[in-house]
Amino acid sequence: MSEMEEASALIALIYDSVLTPELRLTALQGVSRFLSVKDMALGTYDFHSQQTDDMGHLLTNPDYFRTYVDYWAPRNFLWKASAPLPCGQVFSFDSVMPLREFYRTDLYNEWFRPQKMDKSLGANILAEGPLSGVVTMYRPSSDPDFSSQDVARFRALLPHFQRAVQMQKRLQLAPHGTENIHAMLAAIGKPTLLADHNARLLCANPAGEALLRDRSLILAEGGQLAARNRDETNRLRKLIHSAAKRNLDGSGGKMIVSREGRASLVLLVSPLPGARLGMTDQLAILFATDPERQSTNPPDLELLRAQYQLTQAEAGLAVSLLSSPNLRCAASRQNIAFSTARTHLAHIFQKTGAHSQLELIRMLRRAGHDN
Repeated sequence: MSEMEEASALIALIYDSVLTPELRLTALQGVSRFLSVKDMALGTYDFHSQQTDDMGHLLTNPDYFRTYVDYWAPRNFLWKASAPLPCGQVFSFDSVMPLREFYRTDLYNEWFRPQKMDKSLGANILAEGPLSGVVTMYRPSSDPDFSSQDVARFRALLPHFQRAVQMQKRLQLAPHGTENIHAMLAAIGKPTLLADHNARLLCANPAGEALLRDRSLILAEGGQLAARNRDETNRLRKLIHSAAKRNLDGSGGKMIVSREGRASLVLLVSPLPGARLGMTDQLAILFATDPERQSTNPPDLELLRAQYQLTQAEAGLAVSLLSSPNLRCAASRQNIAFSTARTHLAHIFQKTGAHSQLELIRMLRRAGHDN
């Protein structure tokens, strides 16, 4: 499996792990192997209530982890210092204070050091009022420092952790469940649809509705979702049924939906446990990746800059290349000389780890900067 294929599989697993909590440990284990780390933690902290929500960790001793939740969480000055940073900006222990000083603190000596968590790499993935969400990975002092490639891999996964955690929080449904589900779908940038176990469409976000209007997906008689040919329709409905029913022999999956004269869609079908819409609690959620889709929302330049430490000019050029890979056209849109654009592009390659414009565009799209 290539690195790109491995990353794609992990991204799907990250979303699945939020929708199916039993998969969270599997997802973190897969991510930790991809990032060559032993320990990872994913969680949120409410600065008002001082409550910690552990959404997954690889710590070997659950009882020891409870000491963090019960005692160290409200005393964790690292979290308080890093919480104001933009979501997606990578930080480490020494982003807060020099390592020599940190290694003398009680927090390090009584919590991190016994678990050999001597080096860290983390990022905020949620910031909603007093609620802060972080994903962090750790290495012992005997392991190499985090390399630029490690950081680039971590950054590529961060937008997906961010979306997945946002979805999880919206799935903690209040009494007005229908409103919450519609709000959740609207918050997802990519085309998303919700169906029952019979593949009847229940609702969709605006990008998902667009796929129905242009007949990329079809609503058959009775409101069932269908593709353009019988085999793909049967495959689609089988995936939806297995996801909604959470069958032991398969619970959703991926498939290609062909479109005449156009690039194919990629559909990811996943269960949606714990959610109810009307009288229905057997739900499947469908995420569509459309290569032809142009975002109605411009990419977040500040998030892009923070993620890869780009200058304003470099981030602007990267966004222009997402619209058109022609460097001369991108330079013209940015009102800069072609030679300047080439210099900016060289810096972008260096900072992102990309080696070509095509690789850069794929990297930015995988990281979610095109929606």
